[in-house]
Amino acid sequence: VKELNLAKIYYKNVENEEEFAKYSSLAQKDILKKEALYSLVNGKTSGFLNWMYNDNWGCGTWAVVDKYFEAKPAYYALKEAFAPFVIFYFDSSFYIKNSTLEEKEVEFIYGSSEFDLSKRNENRVLANLKPNEIRKIDFTNKDNLPYLFAYLNVDGSSYQYIDIKKEFDLSDYGNDIETSIVENSSSYLKIKIVAK
Repeated sequence: VKELNLAKIYYKNVENEEEFAKYSSLAQKDILKKEALYSLVNGKTSGFLNWMYNDNWGCGTWAVVDKYFEAKPAYYALKEAFAPFVIFYFDSSFYIKNSTLEEKEVEFIYGSSEFDLSKRNENRVLANLKPNEIRKIDFTNKDNLPYLFAYLNVDGSSYQYIDIKKEFDLSDYGNDIETSIVENSSSYLKIKIVAK
């Protein structure tokens, strides 16, 4: 029942077993990744342990590997949360994390925008991140724009963060389109737009 309720809260009412498997797995992915990242910055947690790595039988559990030893979406979300460099947004701040054992010079570009980029707020920071450092960068989305973005450039590689507010209104884009959310997660939003 817990997994069913979380699928409803995060995505939509589930109408069959296939939707239950899909949306409860996506909700698990979002929740576990946010829990892992929150444990890094809340100032009270000294570690993070994922309970139940694999399922014993096919059922709705918090395991990240199913009974057939196939990785669930949450497995990859936790892998992202503990990658060498991570960007996340929490409580009106971006956080950038260097999990390597070396100090790194980074370029951090972050901000918010409209979907069509007609309005964009962008900030740029150059910094040296010490080994295992988590750097907090305050950012308030003053204009309440629907699209948050961030890019971390380090050693010729680029890491990105994208988040779209779940509550957004496309009515400003005209009455001649119909939209629906096809899939939503902390990593991406897939929107179906149909001309009327």
